[in-house]
Amino acid sequence: MNAERWARLQALFEEGVALPAAGRAAWMAALDIDPALREELAGMLAADQEDGQLTRRLQSALGAAGEVPPPGTRLGAWRLIEPLGSGGMGLVFLAERADGDFRQQVAIKLIHRFGTLDAARQLRHERQVLAGLEHPGIARLYDGGETPGGQPYLVMEYIRGAPITDACEAQRLPLRRRMELLRDVAEAVHYAHQRLIVHRDIKPANVLLRQDGRPVLLDFGIAKLLDADAARGATQPWFTPAYASPEQRHGRPVSTATDVHALGLLGYQLMTGLPPEPDAEDRIALPSRRAPADRARALRGDLDTLVQRATAVEPDRRYPSAQAFADDIRRWLTGRPLLAAPDRIGYRLNKLLRRHPVAAGSLLALALAVTLFGWRLADERNRALRAEAVAEREAANARSVSDFLTALFREADPETSGSAALTPAELLARGRAQLRADASMSGSQRARLSAALAALYVQIGQPEQAVALADEALRLGNRASASERADWLRTRALAHDQRHRFADAEADYRAAVGLLRMESDPAALAAALASHGLVLTRLDRHREAEPVLREAIALQRELEGSESLDAWRYEVYLGEMLYNASRDEEALSVTRRAVAGLGTALGGDHPDFVSALGFYGNLLHSLGDNAAAEEVFLRILAHRERLLQRDSQKLALIHNALGTVYYNTGRSLEAIDQFRAALEIGAREGSRDDPSHAIDLMNLASLYEQVGDYAPALPLMRRANAVFETDPDNAQSLLPQSRQNLGRLLMLAGEAEESRRWLEMPIGERPDRGWITERGRQRLHLAEWERRFGTRDQALRWMREAEGRLEDIGGAGSPRAAQLARTRGLIAFADGEAQRARAELEGARARLLAARGERFVGLGEIDLDLAEVALSEGRPVEARELLARARRILDPVLAPAAPQRVRLQALEAAAATSGTRA
Repeated sequence: MNAERWARLQALFEEGVALPAAGRAAWMAALDIDPALREELAGMLAADQEDGQLTRRLQSALGAAGEVPPPGTRLGAWRLIEPLGSGGMGLVFLAERADGDFRQQVAIKLIHRFGTLDAARQLRHERQVLAGLEHPGIARLYDGGETPGGQPYLVMEYIRGAPITDACEAQRLPLRRRMELLRDVAEAVHYAHQRLIVHRDIKPANVLLRQDGRPVLLDFGIAKLLDADAARGATQPWFTPAYASPEQRHGRPVSTATDVHALGLLGYQLMTGLPPEPDAEDRIALPSRRAPADRARALRGDLDTLVQRATAVEPDRRYPSAQAFADDIRRWLTGRPLLAAPDRIGYRLNKLLRRHPVAAGSLLALALAVTLFGWRLADERNRALRAEAVAEREAANARSVSDFLTALFREADPETSGSAALTPAELLARGRAQLRADASMSGSQRARLSAALAALYVQIGQPEQAVALADEALRLGNRASASERADWLRTRALAHDQRHRFADAEADYRAAVGLLRMESDPAALAAALASHGLVLTRLDRHREAEPVLREAIALQRELEGSESLDAWRYEVYLGEMLYNASRDEEALSVTRRAVAGLGTALGGDHPDFVSALGFYGNLLHSLGDNAAAEEVFLRILAHRERLLQRDSQKLALIHNALGTVYYNTGRSLEAIDQFRAALEIGAREGSRDDPSHAIDLMNLASLYEQVGDYAPALPLMRRANAVFETDPDNAQSLLPQSRQNLGRLLMLAGEAEESRRWLEMPIGERPDRGWITERGRQRLHLAEWERRFGTRDQALRWMREAEGRLEDIGGAGSPRAAQLARTRGLIAFADGEAQRARAELEGARARLLAARGERFVGLGEIDLDLAEVALSEGRPVEARELLARARRILDPVLAPAAPQRVRLQALEAAAATSGTRA
């Protein structure tokens, strides 16, 4: 037997032994191989079935040839423990960390017959892409490398579980639970498709059911790693023939539709308990025709339709996405009509009766009455014909979208396009250019493609492009259905939200809700209501927001029960509303419960859970728990940097949030890194006129202010304020905040007159938290201004007003209360009351230490005040101790020419020359 034929036989044998014994006959029947090779393969499998010795001999032979390291071998940070199995790619080992950092078990795949240097380079590139997949339904790819002998290996999450089909049969899971698992798998596949990664080898052996009942996909995208080698003459097709799509069997390009086909086959086996058996034309029999009698009845109708649509031979006749497949499963689970089913009156009526059995008697009576009016049959026939024509047009439009996006996926493949791998942003830019250049498309097709690209731009955090494309979709798609236009409005609203243009987002959400109230899609209506309520919150319209959010939560729980994932998400929105309405305890309680619910249901690394953590981190920070907030933001930042493009606006928001925590705890150098990162992202990708970019400017200016470098701070703060002044509707409470920040900075820089003008600008009397806080800050700033440039009496007047509304600035233990006490102390010192001044300043320092931590710049400034008081009382030793403490705080962070540094040096000189008094 020549080497090529032996390699082919070995690869097929390894694939076969990885399958359950009951499924091998169907798998072999689907193989396109010559009879002699089939006979040899059957003999090997039969011999192995006795006791598995043939597998062990093959593994031993491979190891003896130097292809497989023995157990105990160290590969990088990992040590091989024992073999777990073999497959078409090679052997799989259980391994553990060997570097002593921490304990962790993983699965390591040792890939043999990986033939070329180009293929190895492709492997290294692609595994970096796959390492970014973070979803509880996808096993993580952690690491990779090569053995000393040059054999590639992959380090993957070790999943304890059984193949999903075996587990369902062993546990006798009911049909409904199997469909819930299939839905979860499809949603995990869709998550990867959104990041332009296709699995290519979905089969029962690659979908394990954990012991906790959650399905997990193995080997996601691994087949793509090996395609470069396969294209250069390797004998193994990197897919399993029994679960391959027609395009894979016939060597045509794969796309997301390939994975949809595999999901349909997986569903087929979950429903019937039998492996799929495609006929000579690659068609799959209806599940109900092969299932055992006790299952067949439940499969007839919708589930037959579901599998038939997913496994269509032609890719453009399948579900347009894995999410669409999951959505139809969800519709079956909730008793609603399938989108894949014919749009017939009787079908929809049957679904309605099943969902509302109490009303069935009345509806049946009505149906009997309707049958008396035979003259309406002709009208119904005409309507059906019109509906069929509409359906054909919709199908054509859906195919055009699917074809376009499939072509984009091909563009991402270096082997297909002949160019370097494209980032998602580059790929979408190319797709947008193709869309503009294609003059053959109809308006409705162009509208749908524009909307699809807009949604992808939102996903990668580039809202400017998303808004332009959504505008185009809404302009061209004026004949689209109400639900479709509502989807486009929601996409545009999300993009406006990312740009902090909340008034524009609110208008779009309101319009979308209006359209969806005319449709029979409560899930879509609940989602639109939740988003509308959230943006009303951000516009400080809390009385309007609360009933909208509670309606969304109630509607979603009515659809999916008390543990609904979407209801948990909407409760996070409710928590934000409650916080902004100054209902802190309710906000913390609701948010903590919702985040815990999402974490339990989704797992700690799911993107939706991480997004909810974002608000929770902001809430903790706002309520003074900086340590907990920092931990949350660091976790999110690590997630975002793996998940998103480096220019994502979502990533900028996390940099800003973490920078604010560092800023408020005196860690200025760390804060400046975060704020600069956010500002760079905003400058590259966002509009310079956006409020989100202005926030970045304001944050960085505040940091320069904190370190005493007013020269770069002033132009940044002026630019930020100019944005808010030109867009006050979207700026909302940010406008009075930016005015106060600019006035305070000018005051510190010695620009008394201009500072006073900004600080005196009126702040509205709105009852919302942001406005209340700014009114309190204004009193503090004016008191300090009068102390510096005005009169003692006016300073005391503003201080009394601030003291009377202490809760407006955070209460007696807040940093602003510390600022108030410091101003009181400095006024007392100016009045010659050194003892009272010292008491006020020490009280201010204690409050600030509790609120901001021992590294905060403000603590060093108060130490300078106390040292000056000590010197005035003739206590230079105490003054020198205070100045030494101030230097430890201020020296690492102050700018070279900062006024605080100049003051420190002057006081040190004075203390050094002062005599000592007992």
